[in-house]
Amino acid sequence: MIDVRQHQILGVVFETSSDLICTIGLKGELQQIGTTMAQRLGYTKVELSLGHLSDLVVPAQKMEVCLLLTNASQKSEPISADLSFITKQGQPVAVHFTLEKLSGEAGYFCLGKVADSSDLHPAQLPNAWHQALIENGSDLLAVLDAQGYFLYSGGGTQKLLGYAPHEVIGSHVLEYIHPEDLALAQNHLLEVMERRQIFIPEVRFKSKNGDWKWVETLGVNHLQTPGVLGIVLNSREITERRSSSFKLEETERRFQALFENNPDVIIIEKEDGTILDANPSFLQVFGLASKAEVIGQHVSAYLPASVVPLCLAKLQEAFTGKTVNYEIAIPNKTGEQVLHITKIPVVIEGKVSAVHTMVKDITEAVVAQRIINQQTEKLRNVLESITDAYFLLDAKGNYLFINKECDRMLGLNREERLGQNLWEAYPEAVGGQFWENYHQAVNTGAAGYFEEYYPPQKKWLGVKMFPSTDGLSVYFTDVSERVAAQQELEKLSLVASKTTNGVVITDSNGYTEWVNEGFTRMTGYTLEDLTGQKPGKLLQGEDTNPETVAVIREKLAQAIPFNATLVNYRKNGERFWVSMDIAPIFHENGKITRFIAIQKDITLRKENEQRQLEMTKDLYLQNRDLQQFTYIVSHNLRAPVANAMGLADLLTKIDKDSVNFDVSLANLKKSVFKLDTVLRDLNMILSIRDNREVLEKETVDLADVCKQALLNYEEALAQCQGQVEYDIQPGISLYANRAYLYSIFYNLFSNAIKYRQESEQLKIKIRVFGTTEHGTVITFSDNGTGFDMKKAGPDVFRLYKRFHRNKKGRGIGLFLVKTHVETMNGRIEVSSSPNKGAHFIIYLK
Repeated sequence: MIDVRQHQILGVVFETSSDLICTIGLKGELQQIGTTMAQRLGYTKVELSLGHLSDLVVPAQKMEVCLLLTNASQKSEPISADLSFITKQGQPVAVHFTLEKLSGEAGYFCLGKVADSSDLHPAQLPNAWHQALIENGSDLLAVLDAQGYFLYSGGGTQKLLGYAPHEVIGSHVLEYIHPEDLALAQNHLLEVMERRQIFIPEVRFKSKNGDWKWVETLGVNHLQTPGVLGIVLNSREITERRSSSFKLEETERRFQALFENNPDVIIIEKEDGTILDANPSFLQVFGLASKAEVIGQHVSAYLPASVVPLCLAKLQEAFTGKTVNYEIAIPNKTGEQVLHITKIPVVIEGKVSAVHTMVKDITEAVVAQRIINQQTEKLRNVLESITDAYFLLDAKGNYLFINKECDRMLGLNREERLGQNLWEAYPEAVGGQFWENYHQAVNTGAAGYFEEYYPPQKKWLGVKMFPSTDGLSVYFTDVSERVAAQQELEKLSLVASKTTNGVVITDSNGYTEWVNEGFTRMTGYTLEDLTGQKPGKLLQGEDTNPETVAVIREKLAQAIPFNATLVNYRKNGERFWVSMDIAPIFHENGKITRFIAIQKDITLRKENEQRQLEMTKDLYLQNRDLQQFTYIVSHNLRAPVANAMGLADLLTKIDKDSVNFDVSLANLKKSVFKLDTVLRDLNMILSIRDNREVLEKETVDLADVCKQALLNYEEALAQCQGQVEYDIQPGISLYANRAYLYSIFYNLFSNAIKYRQESEQLKIKIRVFGTTEHGTVITFSDNGTGFDMKKAGPDVFRLYKRFHRNKKGRGIGLFLVKTHVETMNGRIEVSSSPNKGAHFIIYLK
């Protein structure tokens, strides 16, 4: 501690020292100012004496000055700090500043060493205060000769390295240098020989106890200065600072790596929202090329206006020293983007200097959580709204969830039951059927179903259990009515089983519940075959009329009794006819509970009906043929016979040599020929009819038959320059009578040529193709004179009906075509208009 006398002596030093020397009060107010300090900072001594020590440093170190004063007041030994002073012109000056308490608690003596100072020289100081500064200072002051040997060492040597001054005198300075720093130290030693001054930033010195101390040294060449003749070294230990700096650098590198490589957006903000730094993720999100575009910008420039107030408020909260977490939602094209924002305050010397803001996109997680919540809520709503009673147990058998139907059906108070153990709530169930099925489901992991009587509510319950790794889901319904009905059905089955008719009982949806033995005898299907299935799925087949099936479904939907007749199939595939009487059964509340169908095998009756129908058809055809025969006899046969009879009678009365005799004889011959033609036509018709059931059939290639028929008309087509266009699918053949098919094409070609239009070229189009609905289809079209369909009416295919008076013909061609088609179980359609030709469609199977 410096006494008052020494303080007075130091007045001389204040005027001559090249260091920044001053004294300050206990609170830091400037008192006595050294000349060099005033000159170096650009102030007058008067200007400085009116201020405070903290006024001379950069703003960021004002708090550090206050801490330095506080620490100095609590310690008797000198205390040091590295400060950045500001000149009056605003230029920074790096100073190593040491405070030592004056005796009498009057204030502090301050010594500041500027990094580029070269004026410190112990020979310039008077012995009294020189000794006070050198011997009591914490810095190492020494003088080396031109070869680097110690000429002098101050008291700081012992404080810094543990050596007494006399222990180093005469030794070489390089003996104390770390091997790794030796080359650097040698270079600096040579350099100081050539220059006036040199600053050696970091070199390791070996202490007396073997530790290595980091020091920084200011070397000044005074080899030519009288009274000194050496190199003055002013060194101070920076081990702690070097270690702290290294740790700080390592921390900064780690932070910088995290900052630069973090996939989340990170920015550093000032208190007013100005951006100090931004990581690459931020630049990528906003499409920026470099940090220069964002640094200095206000954060609001990158936020929707709606969230700016919230973000700024959270920033102010972070500047109070709190870590702040919050979320914001930003609208976008697909809905919204949810961001989680964390603001971490950066505290330096007890004060928040900035805030690190980290932004993480949690849209997917939020959406997923929302979906989970929605699905959970939907599931809860579903479980609450289902008609089944339901409860959920955890792995220990505790209630996790009970729906309202379960509450109602079992008479529970679910608020009291939740969290309670099932077996503690129902100890009477232990060892019962529910107990056994519960443990079987839990132990095997298999779902199960059973029915059990529940005495408290006097109900039969149908119970379904679905185990999982987390517990057990239990659904149950009141099946009391069904059990009662089943018991009733068992009684009725005794009656139903004795009848020969088939009896089927289904539920309200048409699924089989029971069939009697009569049904099994009739169809071959057992109750096991049909249980849980709709009967029609197994019984209906190819010949089952879909229209009848649709009517049955409609009647079932209307819930009215009805009768239906349709074709079914036995289990062995045999086809049979069945008559069904179906009636609904209603519950007392008016709802349908099931259907009962009584089935009777009517195959024999249907076969008799079919035979009767065929007989009726044959009678119809016979009657039609008879009518046709009567028509021929009365119209086409009667006229030539009458003519022949009249002419024969006339010939007996006239002269054989007269002209009238020859004319009458010629007319008689003509009538006889006409009569012969009619008889031959009649014979052909009867032959077709008689051969209908014994028709010879073979596999006939339709294209081949068509071309054979066309060969008869090649000359006629050539004369009229007619064209025939084919569109016949290759390989189409038909199992039919070849002669009839030939006759069909022959007569259609004949009519097309005979009734062509003289004013245009004849064109005939033939198309043959197959369909699944109609079998083989033949279309035959021409562009001839056609005929009036309205006038022709039903006579189009009648025998001897003609619609063109200017063309010769007997009117038998279309009759033969239709007769041949129908004989082969086919049908024919025609459409025509005058001068538009005719279009025939023939369907054959």
